[in-house]
Amino acid sequence: MQMLTSTNQKLLTMRHALVERIPVLHLERCLEDDEYLLNYLSSWKIGNENLIFLEERHDLYGLFESPKVNKHYKVN
Repeated sequence: MQMLTSTNQKLLTMRHALVERIPVLHLERCLEDDEYLLNYLSSWKIGNENLIFLEERHDLYGLFESPKVNKHYKVN
């Protein structure tokens, strides 16, 4: 992470995440904190169009910072 932030000249904050983009599936997701990046990348097939990039995501921990309950869901 330090190498990525120094290369991109960015300050690393709690809002930064490693994001995976899989164009074939039209999917974009933040990698989990406990995922081993090298093991994950080694499972990719050669020649795929997948991307991993560092991005500041304001929605990364949004569920925990400001949880909202659906008005149709009853909480006891």
